[in-house]
Amino acid sequence: MSDTHTSVVGPVPDEGRDRRVEVEQTIAALNAHDAAGFASTYGPEAIVYTPASPEPVRGRAAIQQDTQQWFTAMPDMTMEIEELVVDGPTAAMRLLFVGTHTGPLLTPSGAVPPTGRRVSVPMAVFNRHDESGTTEVEHRYLDMMAMAQQLGLVRGPEQLLPQLRHRTPGRSRWHQLGRVCDAHSVVTSNDREVIC
Repeated sequence: MSDTHTSVVGPVPDEGRDRRVEVEQTIAALNAHDAAGFASTYGPEAIVYTPASPEPVRGRAAIQQDTQQWFTAMPDMTMEIEELVVDGPTAAMRLLFVGTHTGPLLTPSGAVPPTGRRVSVPMAVFNRHDESGTTEVEHRYLDMMAMAQQLGLVRGPEQLLPQLRHRTPGRSRWHQLGRVCDAHSVVTSNDREVIC
């Protein structure tokens, strides 16, 4: 009897290694601020869904332009891979987005002038490669509210809720853990009407 047949139970060793290396090289291009190099890892018709854009980012050229806009807003921007899982053409990753806002940040509401503040926001990305080895679809999940709070564009709940507690009409009920008022309360704070 021959011993040439080997049975493997579970993942095949080194399967997905090339895809893992590709993802690491893509993030390295991003961290080198090479927008063209980063975008070249996407297919010509790739689609990126991101909370940073009201519409999907469509096509390699648009992905490059979107990436360059982030580099302009945060010239020291980096992404750190915290966890990476590869399954065939699909990659799932947990990243840490870090940067200092020293340039205009383009948003659907207009450009936000530099705040000089540093952000550190966790992010998750899921993408799928096509047969040519480029990304055809990507879903990015980034806590835009946390980023806006860190940039000082909106007040965080820890700053807002204590003020609301003192200015809230007497009929409000506060939840013990979140100190959330009922749906009928209207509070005026710094010339803004807040409905909680």
